[in-house]
Amino acid sequence: MALWILGAGCVLSFVLSLHTLYQALHVLHLSKMEAPEPAAWPKLSVIIPACDEVDTMEAALQSILIQDYADLEVIAIDDRSTDGTGALLDRMAEAHPTLRVLHITELPTGWLGKLNAMQVGTELAAGAFFLYMDADVHLAPGALKRAMAWVVADSLDHLTLVPRMVTDSLWLEAVIQSMGGAYINKALPSQMNRDRGRSFGGVGAFNLVRRARYEETPGWPWLRMEVIDDMALGYMMREVGGRCRIAFAPEHVSVRWYPSVPALIRGLDKGLFGTMGYRVGAALTMIPMITLLSVAPLAILMTPWWWLGLGVMLTSVLASCFVLPRETSLFACIAGPLCFIVLALMMARSISLVIWAGGITWRGTFYPLRELREMSRIGGRPTPLPTPAEGRD
Repeated sequence: MALWILGAGCVLSFVLSLHTLYQALHVLHLSKMEAPEPAAWPKLSVIIPACDEVDTMEAALQSILIQDYADLEVIAIDDRSTDGTGALLDRMAEAHPTLRVLHITELPTGWLGKLNAMQVGTELAAGAFFLYMDADVHLAPGALKRAMAWVVADSLDHLTLVPRMVTDSLWLEAVIQSMGGAYINKALPSQMNRDRGRSFGGVGAFNLVRRARYEETPGWPWLRMEVIDDMALGYMMREVGGRCRIAFAPEHVSVRWYPSVPALIRGLDKGLFGTMGYRVGAALTMIPMITLLSVAPLAILMTPWWWLGLGVMLTSVLASCFVLPRETSLFACIAGPLCFIVLALMMARSISLVIWAGGITWRGTFYPLRELREMSRIGGRPTPLPTPAEGRD
């Protein structure tokens, strides 16, 4: 019986690896999009929420402010920072007229801090396009012009770019590699990069939306308690019929996400459970499935079916080489599929900590688990957008 379970796990792992490879090959590449420059560049508002980012934000923000985009405004929102981020932003605004700085001192009830900051920035923005970016993201020279030329030429409503993940640790690279595979199987680029595709995605490093189409959605107020806000923005844009695309952009966008594997695990404690809508049943179903897919190919190497395990592992390594937009190390390609077991353990940890605490604490504010479940929009099964008659709150 155990052998048959392992065999089934190997077959499922093989199918998943082929599916991952198929989806990864459907991710577009910004560097290959040779769109002509428009006659007039649309006004672009870059909106950046920040909380305690004084150590990383200056260089990242500088890379945006020096872009050669003709009609650009940058709005940085200091969300109750306590480390000098606000003073840093004020100093940079004095030297850069395109930079506008807002300081949030109080958080409205029923809002996550980051979502409230993005709503405040959106209300102030004057652009025909909004670009939502995390505070530690770096842009290469010409990145905005290249992305906007593509958006204008193809009449896109939503473009999300997958950045180069800068790492100093091979193990961190391997874990992020496995997370890239999980993300690709969630976003389904083969569908997202079609005009009538039903899948959706979003990356917090670079989420660009057309203002006119965004205003057809219920907006950030509808998502005000959604932890996976980047994916949720993509969901809203797709649901209102927006033309959406996802692309790799390692030459143009980069971010140092976390410095180490322990830091990554701690940083995802609050949000990983949120991908399942903070519903225990859905999350606990995923944990044994992920574990089986990770362990089965290794375990079956010790049986007469060893050839099956070897074939699955080689296929997984091949798929792993394509899930992130960079020259991936051989170690990460090999260890990435094995790190799915790390994802299972991270999910179990996230569930335990959130349930034990009765909620999550984010940016100094506690949010009860009951409210998070009620306001989850895309965790687990997505919630349909409200109709105008139902209201937009």
